[in-house]
Amino acid sequence: MTSTNPSFSPTSLDSVDLLSFDQRGSNSEELQSPSSNLEQIIDERQVQQQQQQQQQQTEESVEKAAADIIYQIDFDVEHVGKNKPQSKRVAIWRYQMNNGSEHETKLIWSTHRKVLVCVVL
Repeated sequence: MTSTNPSFSPTSLDSVDLLSFDQRGSNSEELQSPSSNLEQIIDERQVQQQQQQQQQQTEESVEKAAADIIYQIDFDVEHVGKNKPQSKRVAIWRYQMNNGSEHETKLIWSTHRKVLVCVVL
C-alpha cells in the first residue's frame, strides 16, 4: 500500500536515532539534565543570598546614618564687647544628638580684628 500524502516519507528504523528522542517524541537536547537543574537552583539560591546581604547592608547603613542625626535646639548671638558691645560677638549653637546627648558650640569673634577664635565645649 502506497501513501498518497506527498509530505510522508517512509523511514526505516535504522535511520532513526532512538536515543535522541524521549518518550514524548521531543529531542532530548532540548531537555535539561538533572545536574543543570541543580546548578540552576544553586545559582538562584546564591542570587537570593546576595540580594539578602545587600538589603541587610542597606538597612545597617540607614540605621547608622540615623544614629548620626543632629537636631539644633537653640541659636543665639550676643554682643559682649567691654567698651563697645558691638565690637565683639559670641554665637552659640545648642544641639542634640540622636542618642540624647546635648552639646554646645561657641564662636567668639571681634568685628575690628581679622582674628577668629572658636571654642567648642
